[in-house]
Amino acid sequence: MAKSVNASGRMSVGRFEEEFEKAFGVRCNVKLSKWRNADNKATLASIRPKDFNAPKKVNLPIVGNMTVRTLKERFEANFGVMIELYVGRKIAPDNVTIGAIREGRVDLSKNKKVKKVEEEVMSTKTSDNSNELVSLSDEQIKEFKDQENEAEDAYDYKYLAEEIGEAGDLKWAESLLDISFEKCQDSSDYVEVSEVALKLNLSNDFIIKSYKKSEELASDFDDYFKIAESILPQEMYDEKRLGDKEWGRELAKKADACKDMTNHCNELAKLVYNELDDIKWATELLQAGEDIDSDLYAYKDLAVAVLEITDDNDWTFRLFDKAINLAEGFDDYIYTASTIFDNYYNTDKYNDSVKDKINNLFVEAYNSAEEFNNFKDICQKYIDYPDYKNSGVIAEDLFNDSLEKAIELSPNADEYYKEDFINLLDENGFKDEASKVREQSSLGMVIGITHPIDLNGDTVFKCSFDIDHNYYEDETGDTAPDRFWFDYDFDKGELISYDNEGADLNYLKIPHEDEDGFESCWYLSSGENFIDMQGESINSVDGDHSSRLEEVVDTLDQYEFKKLCLLVLQKVKEGV
Repeated sequence: MAKSVNASGRMSVGRFEEEFEKAFGVRCNVKLSKWRNADNKATLASIRPKDFNAPKKVNLPIVGNMTVRTLKERFEANFGVMIELYVGRKIAPDNVTIGAIREGRVDLSKNKKVKKVEEEVMSTKTSDNSNELVSLSDEQIKEFKDQENEAEDAYDYKYLAEEIGEAGDLKWAESLLDISFEKCQDSSDYVEVSEVALKLNLSNDFIIKSYKKSEELASDFDDYFKIAESILPQEMYDEKRLGDKEWGRELAKKADACKDMTNHCNELAKLVYNELDDIKWATELLQAGEDIDSDLYAYKDLAVAVLEITDDNDWTFRLFDKAINLAEGFDDYIYTASTIFDNYYNTDKYNDSVKDKINNLFVEAYNSAEEFNNFKDICQKYIDYPDYKNSGVIAEDLFNDSLEKAIELSPNADEYYKEDFINLLDENGFKDEASKVREQSSLGMVIGITHPIDLNGDTVFKCSFDIDHNYYEDETGDTAPDRFWFDYDFDKGELISYDNEGADLNYLKIPHEDEDGFESCWYLSSGENFIDMQGESINSVDGDHSSRLEEVVDTLDQYEFKKLCLLVLQKVKEGV
């Protein structure tokens, strides 16, 4: 198969970065912001920003002929976070392909980019597979041909057809889609081939033939529902669909005959309501869903569908009560409380009875909470979402109790979530509480270097610097981490915590450590404020107090920062 990676929301950050490097030989880094790495243990779905309008399902294919810019745009569109690629120790430019980096054709060592690579990406060529003028570079054509030679199954050819079609060569794409059709093995395969053909505006006869083949092989609810869901709308996720209501209705009836789960009834009810405007059929499906024994989450989702489709408040709460009766722990209570709140608050159905039910669920969540993250989640809802506070569904006493428990349990919490909690408190005026978390978690390692710097009175900064990647990799044979991070109290001269990203400390060193200056990159941040330096130059600075950070680096310049970093590394190595 061609070298590719499929990024899905279920993948952990660490697994994605590892598979990316394995496939392309190029190091990448998933980042929550310019200065903050994503937690390797977190899934890609879980690190999305709270207000991000994410696609329902994500399966983002990445191949070598993509430019860095395209990868960044698609990654952010699907996950709401940043991704950076590296050429050695430097960040890769946007206008080269992943394949060019892999093959060593991007030279940044002399502060230049290989002109040929830039020209190839921008050029317009005629493909051997088409008589039309298409926007394919020589590099893209070579990469596509390599992938075609290595393609094995329906998915490989379908995906390649989509990429080539989007690049502009529809004839080549059509021939590959024909091969994909011949290699399809089940109903779902044919649906996906049909959708790519629709997206590329290929032959309608081919599209109908592929859908009919899918229907022939369909055997259960999932098969029929997937075809109906694909055929009924005019578009889905901004992509063209068939929009055949008559055929779609017949497929929905076949799915109806196969339903045997509450979730089946829920999904089909929403489809026939939204696409066929058939409220009678949708209501019958919802009633059937209630009659099937199910779990908390199925009843909870069904309640939301009942409210949306029928506007029947009594029925909705009968289902919510069924869900609540099945609750067994913190997650069950808090998710149900949040679902009811999100669907009722600021509507004409929100009243004291609804408010009391939500409030009681948050109390149950607190009573069943056992871990740091449980109490942190209550605090986060209260702080980040003012409606929970202002409405009173999370009472101030409950928040204060949760805050106290979170601080108490913070010493044993995962570093990533603890740091996230500290930032939450810092950024929202809970400076004393943030300091308590830091103090309880502090290594208490006295370094002794102090500086009269602060940001809004806070003397603790997150510090970071690039390490000598070549030295680390030469000595260990392993991939070097991006950088070394540490939290430092500049008033007390104490190292609070550090993160070596799992690397062997014995082989971490600062590039050109014998020189006085800090020629590589170094960083300072406090809350959402950060400054990114290289030597004495500012690469970027951001945040409400960015001007203050520029003053800070006048006091804590590259020379003073390097002295601090050398001593921190020395003390950390001695303490291991």
